[in-house]
Amino acid sequence: MARQPARTLVAITCRGPAAHQRIVLAVGRVTQPGREAETALALIDAVHAHAGPGIQAVVYDGALRGRHHQHLMRDLGVVPVNKVAAAAAATDNTTRIARRLPLGIHTHATQRRAECRHNIAAVDGALVEIDHDDAGQLVVTDTLSRKQIKRARRSHGGWHFTIIATVNCPDEPFDIFVSPHPEPTGGNSRPDLIRLIPQADPDFARIYGLRNDSETLNSMFKRSLLIDRATSLGWRRQVLDLLGFGLLNNALALHHHQAVSNLPRLTQKAS
Repeated sequence: MARQPARTLVAITCRGPAAHQRIVLAVGRVTQPGREAETALALIDAVHAHAGPGIQAVVYDGALRGRHHQHLMRDLGVVPVNKVAAAAAATDNTTRIARRLPLGIHTHATQRRAECRHNIAAVDGALVEIDHDDAGQLVVTDTLSRKQIKRARRSHGGWHFTIIATVNCPDEPFDIFVSPHPEPTGGNSRPDLIRLIPQADPDFARIYGLRNDSETLNSMFKRSLLIDRATSLGWRRQVLDLLGFGLLNNALALHHHQAVSNLPRLTQKAS
């Protein structure tokens, strides 16, 4: 009898800034290889159905790609925060090659010239200005300053995001508006290669650091297993084990929250 291949378990969590503030929101199972992102989105959809506008961003690893980002932005109105997959990973002899997406030439009039041209692209998710160097190679000459992220509700009920960024022209800085959504011609290259909060943004490290908390939860769950082996036979029992672990985590978080919330009243009463 052939053994059923192992499947991945997925948990959606959130946490506060202090200790004992992690909450497990949903758990599930990846039914087929390569379907982790779809499983995660289904769980996020279920959480969003209850939390709604309480969700502002979703932090995930490289499993989420362009079509998944588009769903999060357009259908849920939340900001996906993750890194852009490299065009080529670093090796012992080569450096990492970042993926890029040309966004066209933006022009504006200045006091010195009627048309000042700037070649804009997305490199590693960030909006940058590019130009040719002396060898004829395209290089990044400046990173645009993010001014604002706008979110608007469209008539069809979906959401639309716009990045307002400043091009630091030495003659006269000006703002451009860039959409991270697919172009009318189709394709998911824009949501895959443009980030509302790219890795180079100062806010990225603070927000993306929440992903480390999910790794902590995974580590704690694995430590509850005997010699790193599942304690149950069959995926249904294994999902139930993860659900029980999540409920225990949430109960401990609630216990610590109540203890802290009652502390001022207890102190006042004792005095």
